[in-house]
Parts: sequence; C-alpha cells; structure tokens
Amino acid sequence: QQIGAYTTYFNPDEKNRTINLKLAAAALHEQQIGAGANFSFNQTVGSRTPQRGYLKAIIFVEGEEVLGYGGGVCQVSSTLYNAVLEADLKVLERHSHSLPVGYVPTGKDATVAYGSKDFCFQNDGAKPLTIKCTVGKNSLRIELWQ
Repeated sequence: QQIGAYTTYFNPDEKNRTINLKLAAAALHEQQIGAGANFSFNQTVGSRTPQRGYLKAIIFVEGEEVLGYGGGVCQVSSTLYNAVLEADLKVLERHSHSLPVGYVPTGKDATVAYGSKDFCFQNDGAKPLTIKCTVGKNSLRIELWQ
C-alpha cells in the first residue's frame, strides 16, 4: 500500500535541469529499503558528474545562484523528503537551501551536495519500502509503497 506521496512541478524548457532531475529520479525508481534500514540519497543517486550524464544548471552556493553539475537534483531530494514526511518516517539528515526554492513550501526542502550534504531517512516500519518515481511533462511524483 502507498504510505506517502508528493508531487512537485518544474519548467521543462529548462532542459539541462530537466535532464538532471530525470537522471536522479531514474536512480531512485524501484529502490527498496528494508525494514529498519537507513536510506542515503547520495549513496543511491551517486555523484552528479558529466561522465554520468549530468549537465550544468542553476545551483545555490552560499546564497548565490551559479551554474553547477546536477542543478535540479535537489528538487528530487525535496520531493522525496515531503513523501517521507507524509509517511511519517524518521528523518536522519536534512539540510535547507541557502535561498528559497519555488517547488516546495519554505522549510520543506532538502538540499543535497554529493560528499557534503545528504538527505537520509530510516524505514522505521515493519515492512520493506519501495520508492516509485514518475516524471511527467512538467511534474515529478514520488510515492512510497509498503
């Protein structure tokens, strides 16, 4: 059964950002987390490098908008964070952006930076979880199933 879900929206005209978002969502899709197991976004998605297909798009660095590989990936981690909140799972690590983002309400974001900032949670339920990601023309939906 579905225990948590969240949908965010993006501008498909921002092509590099959309590609990055789709790559991260594909890495999460169908991931399974055993009962009692911890989940790390960075471990699961991996590094956001050009060798892995990631492109440059806007990222936030110390309150500034700059171009960086993997821009848009934080929308995936933030969408997952909101699904985790709905499922009432235990959040182990979460960081806010240095600037407001437009795709989730203030305080509901989860920024990630490979090697320094992660989003982690624990499946503290009695059953394994499966993450399901659906990317539409301008939307990202993440569902958590038991």
